[in-house]
Amino acid sequence: MPEDGDCQPYVIVERHGSGLLAFFCGAILGVAAGMLLAPKAGAETQAALRAGGRRLREGAEDTLTGLRGNLKDQYGRLRSEVEDRVESVREGVRGQQRIADQAIKAGKTAARQARSELEARLAESKAEYATKKRSGGDGPGGEGDAARANSAEAGGGSGAGGESSETAASDEEA
Repeated sequence: MPEDGDCQPYVIVERHGSGLLAFFCGAILGVAAGMLLAPKAGAETQAALRAGGRRLREGAEDTLTGLRGNLKDQYGRLRSEVEDRVESVREGVRGQQRIADQAIKAGKTAARQARSELEARLAESKAEYATKKRSGGDGPGGEGDAARANSAEAGGGSGAGGESSETAASDEEA
């Protein structure tokens, strides 16, 4: 609970708008009341009120016309800026797409070339193997197959590594 010295009144002010509209409405009502209560004749007061109302209306129309023009100008500028930015982004995307297309094309070309090279090496290797096999030369094992065959003939049935002659013969056939 607060002590007696701590209790001070406070005011809460709530604002729901700028108050500018209320100010202008009060000013207009004040001017109208002042004209009606002024020591002029009724016809003069009515004429003055009509003239003031006409000036007020013309001023409001001029202000609205100016605001419309400003809004149209701002809208046009903003629209132009947005269109420029969108076009810039589109150009960037197109550029990236061209780069990606070129990279894909280069990758496909490299893959085709690598495949052709591998196929050529494979065909060369197959031809070399077939030539060696036909001429009775060493197969893919090279000198090892010939050594096993020689040791099988000399050793009487067991190969260099303890292989039987059947294993050596099957190696020669492959």
